[in-house]
Amino acid sequence: MNKLLKPTRMFPFLLVILSLLFVALPVGIAYAAQLFESYNVATYSSGFNVQENRWVAQTFTADSDHSVTSVKLPVEKRGNPGDVTVSIQGTDGNGHPDGTELASETIAGSTLPSGGGVWAEIFFTIPCDLTGGQKYAIVVRAPAPGTVWPDSLVWWLGDGGTYAGGNAEESSNSGATWSSNLTNDLQFEVYGEETLPEAAHFAVGGEVYPVNKVALVVPWIILAAAIIAGSVFLIRRKAYK
Repeated sequence: MNKLLKPTRMFPFLLVILSLLFVALPVGIAYAAQLFESYNVATYSSGFNVQENRWVAQTFTADSDHSVTSVKLPVEKRGNPGDVTVSIQGTDGNGHPDGTELASETIAGSTLPSGGGVWAEIFFTIPCDLTGGQKYAIVVRAPAPGTVWPDSLVWWLGDGGTYAGGNAEESSNSGATWSSNLTNDLQFEVYGEETLPEAAHFAVGGEVYPVNKVALVVPWIILAAAIIAGSVFLIRRKAYK
């Protein structure tokens, strides 16, 4: 008589196999977007106009290595600002935006708030990675507003200009040259994800993705439990016949 391994005795073997699989996977966690750098003082008494050749930026210092998936800015559309482009740029030796766009997103200005004190979140289709301790710039431009005054966009300042990691920047020639405004800071919030260690990624077709071991292993555990439960049911059913 052939002896079959009972389903209940199969469970420890399946657990061993799944445990080995869990250990063999790179250590990684898929992080949800979180707030990193910010300057939010919730005051909206004055701001900088953004229109045509007048571009405005706020520099900031990355607190740690992380990606940038979105930024929140207190902005107000006035009339028809046209399309608005928000980008993350590096900075040059003088602390000005260097023109190299690490991430950029263009949205219709008509979708932005029309009242002061309202924060708009701009999501980047392609996020970028920042290095802790390095200075970057959030650059906002609206190159083609309407032709009726006051068609523009306003980015609100924080009273007092107390952000230590950067400062407001202004350009009157579409970003060709910049001047630092060391007495003012534009309000902002930067959202992203922690940069995972290299071992916590896998590559597919040149694209790198984070590994989440729990998400990979849990379905196999559920499948194994379903197989065991089904096998027990069939064996017991056969025994009663």
